[in-house]
Amino acid sequence: MSPRPPRFGLVLLPLVITALLGGAGAGLLVVYFRGLPSLEEVQGHRASTVTKIFAADGSTLIGEFFREKRLLVRLDEIPAEVINAVIATEDRKFYEHPGIDIHRIAGAALRDIRAGAAKQGGSTITQQLARNLFLTHDRVWSRKIRELLLALKLERVYSKDEILARYLNQIYFGHGAYGIEAASQRFFSKSVAELTLDEATLLAGLPGNPAKFSPIHHLDAALGRRQTVLRSMVDFGVLDPTVAASAAATEVQLVPSPRHRNQAPYFIEWVRRQVEPIVGSEMLHEGGLRIYTTLDPRLQKAAEDVVESGLVAQEERAQYSIIRANVPDSIEIVTTTPYVQGALLALDPPTGAVRAMVGGRDFQDSQFNRATQARRQVGSLFKPIVVTQAFLENRTPADIVVDGPIVMDTGAEDLWQPKNYDQKFHGPITIRTGLMKSHNLMAIRLALDLGMEPIVDLAQRLGIKSPLPAVPALAIGAGDITLWEMSRAYSTYANSGVLVEPFGILRVLDASGRILLENTPTRREVLPEAVSFLVTSTMRSVLDEGTGIAARRLGFSRPAAGKTGTTNNYIDAWFIGFTPELVTGVWVGFDGRDSLGRRQSGSVVALPIWTQFMRRATQGTPVGEFAVPDGIVSAEICNHSGQLMGSNCLESRAEFFARGSQPEHYCDHPLADPDGSSTPGSSVGLEF
Repeated sequence: MSPRPPRFGLVLLPLVITALLGGAGAGLLVVYFRGLPSLEEVQGHRASTVTKIFAADGSTLIGEFFREKRLLVRLDEIPAEVINAVIATEDRKFYEHPGIDIHRIAGAALRDIRAGAAKQGGSTITQQLARNLFLTHDRVWSRKIRELLLALKLERVYSKDEILARYLNQIYFGHGAYGIEAASQRFFSKSVAELTLDEATLLAGLPGNPAKFSPIHHLDAALGRRQTVLRSMVDFGVLDPTVAASAAATEVQLVPSPRHRNQAPYFIEWVRRQVEPIVGSEMLHEGGLRIYTTLDPRLQKAAEDVVESGLVAQEERAQYSIIRANVPDSIEIVTTTPYVQGALLALDPPTGAVRAMVGGRDFQDSQFNRATQARRQVGSLFKPIVVTQAFLENRTPADIVVDGPIVMDTGAEDLWQPKNYDQKFHGPITIRTGLMKSHNLMAIRLALDLGMEPIVDLAQRLGIKSPLPAVPALAIGAGDITLWEMSRAYSTYANSGVLVEPFGILRVLDASGRILLENTPTRREVLPEAVSFLVTSTMRSVLDEGTGIAARRLGFSRPAAGKTGTTNNYIDAWFIGFTPELVTGVWVGFDGRDSLGRRQSGSVVALPIWTQFMRRATQGTPVGEFAVPDGIVSAEICNHSGQLMGSNCLESRAEFFARGSQPEHYCDHPLADPDGSSTPGSSVGLEF
């Protein structure tokens, strides 16, 4: 490091001020001093630095927050070519003057007098640093005087090397890059230590006028400026003319600007919304924090891939008039888009960790997060909650509920007459069959028997905070709920009745490593383990035999449970499913609540996206099994009556029960005819 310069600058100060003010009086000098930061403020100043967001592995960078894109480096990490280029171009007497250069000031003053106005010029590196740290860029004499005074003060506080290091880390290079390291990353996608001479001299020419010499927008001007820097280095005696000529002839290899600044942009924005109220906007964007998250980059990449490919396939299948590929890019940020949208959320049930989050197809188009913010009707996704309440009241998967016509006066102009998806009535069926086949009338009838208030209370205990109407239509998903809430509720089943509050931030550290925020999983048991197992068991049938069987046809063979969801007129399509290790929810729909198209149900639209994601997410991982808890027994029952299998039963299954709730009587229905005409299942009318 070079020694701190002597304080002869203080001796020169009165002479400089006298010359600049032209004898205007000592009173003005006091005014200018009063507007400057104190020595303590100068010493305490810290450059605005980038906050970095890391994935669950603690090392993969997934995003950044900043107002000025600045990455700090030490002076000994900056190549000599860069330092020589800057000094030769900006301030050849940097290591000789006390912060100001009288000869440059005089020359600049004469030019200003001839021009009739204060122009940029004559500033040393120390003056430029003073201006960028504490002053404006207004071209007026008052600012220039303060700049001179502050430059002298900086030279009292810092050594020359410290000033040069601060300058190289502070100065603006254009296109959002503050400091030489950020500029090197922005324009060449490499560290400053890796810069070649032609790259170093290109960057050294930018601070004088980043807009005019932008190599992205004005390459010829940038190359001309590089030529000036190279000539300055030759004249300064720090570069051989032959080497300079070779560098001048080297073609510029810039890296393209990425469309998105962050990976997982919806997740990063969700993190920002949580951290900013705690640490403040200034600290978040300027304090150089380190935010460690739960995101799994492999799963996130898979999620983004399958959502987009699945929605492109949906656009082709449904032949929508507006598709994403035909919508031009726009600088306007909107909440809604005209093309079909989707969202995906993946959670780790034992810990609550968010592993992947897709809030939409393009963060550049719309920053509205459909995984956490969009309240939509959930359709049949709500049915497992109704079934859960039934099991809490000692009912079993084998209990019979009549799936028949329902007519209700709800106070509306027309009577409410809900229908099944297949427009049929299925008569007395087991709860398992009703959920497996997603029969609406079974779910509504069961909810009416249980009462709506207990069901609403249960949904809230499962983590659904959105307002829910305590009406029979809630049983088939009439409430507006987010994907986040429904996935959180389903994670309880995957976690044996224990709700672990989902979270995405592990800890937040300040620039010195002090912990500002740290999260640990919060757990609470909301369901008996036996009840959770029984609900999970019925949802396994959805995938193995019911509306979710397409997942098996598409190649996902692991033990899993889940439920499809489709709303009226095919406006929303859902699937949420889980293995013991991972809960994943998928939603597809239009922001404007247009129909996805006839018969574009959850099993057709959302389930394939879920399946492809789960196949990629679980590839190479051990196969998990759902453990059977103590207190659960099994018995062979008749599929039609729910009783123990009798000699005349044509269809039976092994059913699970909480010990003591299994049926005691054998089925005694008559032998069914080959055409099944005597099999229970005739239509039954129910009116209220």
